[in-house]
Amino acid sequence: ELVSFGFNFYGELGRSENVLSLNPVSAPGLVQNFGGVADAEYVEQLSMGCNHGLARTRAGQVWSWGTNAKGQLGVDQSSGMAKANLPQVVPMERLGGEGKVDLVVAGGTFSIVRVRLADSTSKLFTAGSNRYGQLGRANANLGIETFNSVFDMVTLSRETHIIGAGRHHAIALCNDASVVSLYSWGNNRYGQLGQLRNEGTDAPNYEPEPILSQFWRSEEHTSELQ
Repeated sequence: ELVSFGFNFYGELGRSENVLSLNPVSAPGLVQNFGGVADAEYVEQLSMGCNHGLARTRAGQVWSWGTNAKGQLGVDQSSGMAKANLPQVVPMERLGGEGKVDLVVAGGTFSIVRVRLADSTSKLFTAGSNRYGQLGRANANLGIETFNSVFDMVTLSRETHIIGAGRHHAIALCNDASVVSLYSWGNNRYGQLGQLRNEGTDAPNYEPEPILSQFWRSEEHTSELQ
């Protein structure tokens, strides 16, 4: 069971109380729609964005809830609209149709989902706002303040190991047999990509490019782990 409390204007608590209201939900309560505690519904990971949430279950499914104004829930329901949405399963058909989800990461107004395939390789999918290139791809309204509710694949040359997301940027630690690389993409107004490309501007940086070896992530900065 999941319990939530706090601000719930867009349904980011996964509950129906006080949606589209400025009144807080101070009493802890159960997140709706997850049902019982069967293996298929057992939540193993949570990730929260600005006004939406993602959950990964033991069965390898991803649930999403909250606002879908930028398509960050990865479903068509209320996409492009500032409405509240209760938790719902993202169909695997929207994530390539094979494998199991083994990692979910919620950015500010976008989502990253990693799918592990039967051969142990993985694929990375993104949905939501691509105003700053934070989806890591150019085929989704790059540089435009609109919604992208269809998950599509990010192309990285190596397997992803760890992924982090800030409000408008993302970081991926990738590795193979002997090489470890850190990639970044998205907004670089404050130098949070660890690169000089479009530093100090809001120009989109959609191509994941390598930088450091390890990282620590927050909303507007990235620093090296010691």
